[in-house]
Amino acid sequence: MKNKLIAAAMITLGAFSFSSEAAQMKCDVWTKNGNTWGTTNCFGMDFSFGRSTTAKFYITGVTKPVDSIVWTTNSSCSSGTSCTFTASAYRTYYAEAKILYSDGTWEKTNRSTLSYETGH
Repeated sequence: MKNKLIAAAMITLGAFSFSSEAAQMKCDVWTKNGNTWGTTNCFGMDFSFGRSTTAKFYITGVTKPVDSIVWTTNSSCSSGTSCTFTASAYRTYYAEAKILYSDGTWEKTNRSTLSYETGH
Protein backbone atom coordinates (compact mmCIF):
# COMPACT_ATOMS: atom_id res chain seq x y z
CA MET A 1 0.00 0.00 0.00
CA LYS A 2 2.82 2.41 0.92
CA ASN A 3 4.55 1.80 -2.42
CA LYS A 4 1.30 2.51 -4.29
CA LEU A 5 0.90 5.83 -2.48
CA ILE A 6 4.49 6.81 -3.27
CA ALA A 7 4.02 5.88 -6.93
CA ALA A 8 0.76 7.85 -7.11
CA ALA A 9 2.44 10.88 -5.53
CA MET A 10 5.32 10.73 -8.02
CA ILE A 11 2.93 10.52 -10.98
CA THR A 12 0.94 13.47 -9.64
CA LEU A 13 4.08 15.55 -9.13
CA GLY A 14 5.25 14.62 -12.63
CA ALA A 15 2.01 15.99 -14.07
CA PHE A 16 2.76 19.32 -12.42
CA SER A 17 6.41 19.33 -13.33
CA PHE A 18 8.37 22.50 -13.50
CA SER A 19 11.89 23.51 -14.25
CA SER A 20 14.38 24.28 -11.52
CA GLU A 21 16.27 26.59 -13.88
CA ALA A 22 16.82 30.14 -12.76
CA ALA A 23 15.30 32.29 -15.49
CA GLN A 24 15.07 35.92 -14.41
CA MET A 25 13.23 38.95 -15.70
CA LYS A 26 15.51 41.98 -15.95
CA CYS A 27 15.19 45.50 -17.34
CA ASP A 28 17.05 48.45 -18.86
CA VAL A 29 16.15 52.14 -19.15
CA TRP A 30 18.02 54.35 -21.62
CA THR A 31 18.05 57.99 -20.52
CA LYS A 32 19.60 60.91 -22.38
CA ASN A 33 22.44 61.29 -19.86
CA GLY A 34 22.84 57.66 -18.80
CA ASN A 35 21.63 57.94 -15.20
CA THR A 36 20.11 54.52 -14.63
CA TRP A 37 20.07 52.15 -11.67
CA GLY A 38 19.20 48.49 -11.18
CA THR A 39 18.84 45.36 -13.27
CA THR A 40 15.74 43.73 -11.78
CA ASN A 41 14.02 46.89 -10.59
CA CYS A 42 15.21 49.66 -12.89
CA PHE A 43 15.02 53.41 -12.51
CA GLY A 44 16.18 56.06 -14.94
CA MET A 45 16.36 59.83 -14.45
CA ASP A 46 17.39 62.76 -16.59
CA PHE A 47 16.50 66.43 -16.89
CA SER A 48 15.82 66.46 -20.62
CA PHE A 49 12.21 67.58 -20.07
CA GLY A 50 11.18 64.76 -22.38
CA ARG A 51 8.02 62.77 -21.99
CA SER A 52 9.41 59.29 -22.71
CA THR A 53 12.50 57.16 -23.25
CA THR A 54 13.38 53.71 -24.56
CA ALA A 55 13.17 50.78 -22.13
CA LYS A 56 13.48 47.01 -22.25
CA PHE A 57 12.36 43.95 -20.31
CA TYR A 58 14.29 40.76 -21.01
CA ILE A 59 14.60 37.21 -19.69
CA THR A 60 17.99 35.69 -18.82
CA GLY A 61 18.92 32.18 -17.75
CA VAL A 62 16.84 30.26 -20.29
CA THR A 63 18.79 27.07 -20.91
CA LYS A 64 16.29 24.84 -22.74
CA PRO A 65 14.33 25.16 -25.97
CA VAL A 66 11.24 27.36 -25.43
CA ASP A 67 7.80 26.45 -26.74
CA SER A 68 6.19 29.76 -25.75
CA ILE A 69 6.32 32.60 -23.24
CA VAL A 70 3.27 34.06 -21.55
CA TRP A 71 3.95 37.66 -20.47
CA THR A 72 2.13 39.38 -17.60
CA THR A 73 2.87 43.07 -18.01
CA ASN A 74 1.46 46.57 -18.37
CA SER A 75 3.87 47.37 -21.20
CA SER A 76 3.53 46.29 -24.83
CA CYS A 77 5.48 43.03 -24.28
CA SER A 78 3.72 39.94 -25.55
CA SER A 79 6.17 37.41 -27.02
CA GLY A 80 9.80 36.36 -27.19
CA THR A 81 12.45 36.61 -24.49
CA SER A 82 12.87 40.39 -24.76
CA CYS A 83 10.78 43.44 -25.42
CA THR A 84 11.84 47.02 -26.18
CA PHE A 85 9.19 49.71 -25.74
CA THR A 86 8.66 53.42 -25.08
CA ALA A 87 8.37 54.18 -21.36
CA SER A 88 6.43 57.32 -20.43
CA ALA A 89 7.82 59.56 -17.70
CA TYR A 90 6.39 59.13 -14.17
CA ARG A 91 4.78 55.78 -14.89
CA THR A 92 5.82 52.45 -13.41
CA TYR A 93 5.93 49.39 -15.66
CA TYR A 94 6.15 45.76 -14.58
CA ALA A 95 6.74 42.42 -16.26
CA GLU A 96 6.90 38.77 -15.33
CA ALA A 97 6.59 35.71 -17.51
CA LYS A 98 5.74 32.04 -17.51
CA ILE A 99 8.12 30.14 -19.77
CA LEU A 100 6.73 26.97 -21.33
CA TYR A 101 9.56 24.72 -22.46
CA SER A 102 9.45 22.30 -25.38
CA ASP A 103 10.02 19.33 -23.04
CA GLY A 104 6.73 20.00 -21.20
CA THR A 105 8.25 21.74 -18.17
CA TRP A 106 7.71 25.36 -17.21
CA GLU A 107 8.92 28.06 -14.86
CA LYS A 108 7.85 31.50 -13.79
CA THR A 109 10.23 34.45 -13.64
CA ASN A 110 10.45 37.05 -10.92
CA ARG A 111 8.51 40.33 -11.27
CA SER A 112 10.62 43.21 -12.57
CA THR A 113 9.65 46.89 -12.37
CA LEU A 114 10.84 49.87 -14.36
CA SER A 115 10.30 53.61 -14.06
CA TYR A 116 11.59 56.81 -15.64
CA GLU A 117 11.59 60.41 -14.41
CA THR A 118 12.48 63.63 -16.18
CA GLY A 119 12.45 67.38 -15.48
CA HIS A 120 8.76 67.81 -16.29
